[in-house]
Amino acid sequence: MDFHPDWGLGSSSTLIQCLAQWADIDPFDLQDRTFGGSGYDIACASADGPILYQTDETCIDVEPANFFPGFADQLYFVYLGQKQDTRQAIENYRSQKIAPGSVDQISDLTRAFCEVSDLHEFEDLIREHEGIISKLIGMDRAFDHYFSDYWGEIKSLGAWGGDFVLATSDRTPVETETYFAEKGIEIVYRFHDLALSFSPVNQKV
Repeated sequence: MDFHPDWGLGSSSTLIQCLAQWADIDPFDLQDRTFGGSGYDIACASADGPILYQTDETCIDVEPANFFPGFADQLYFVYLGQKQDTRQAIENYRSQKIAPGSVDQISDLTRAFCEVSDLHEFEDLIREHEGIISKLIGMDRAFDHYFSDYWGEIKSLGAWGGDFVLATSDRTPVETETYFAEKGIEIVYRFHDLALSFSPVNQKV
């Protein structure tokens, strides 16, 4: 790995994918027998770029996604520094009663994320998406919990509460990084740097 193992950037799913390739077995079956989960992170571990992922009891559907928005330079990955337990997060989700239509709502929003061309419309989608998930899993949004005075939007990534979040900002990189630094957060990546080349804006670990 070329990143810290505590960051929650797919170290477990990458291990599962590599072990499955080495043993010539189905990585999704191995995931189901070990960590559990939807298998989305397993699909990501072998993907060449962004994907859309959907699964039910009978099949898994993976298709390429077109997500390189024109406002990508206004997106940041921010590490909260509180590694979450993926298994516990999965158990928490599965214990919840999912409202009818919620999956379709999330699917529609996911596709909308790939089609939007304006940062503020993107932020509207984040608020709607986070609101739905917050109600489903019974947890506060990261925005409300950590960044209620922030001018942009915050979207949780992975298990809610401690790994990376996606932050939007229509202010300068210096202003944005300074805001998070004043919150005690030192690991901040711009979208292009983390998604394409893994060159940090600010890396202190």
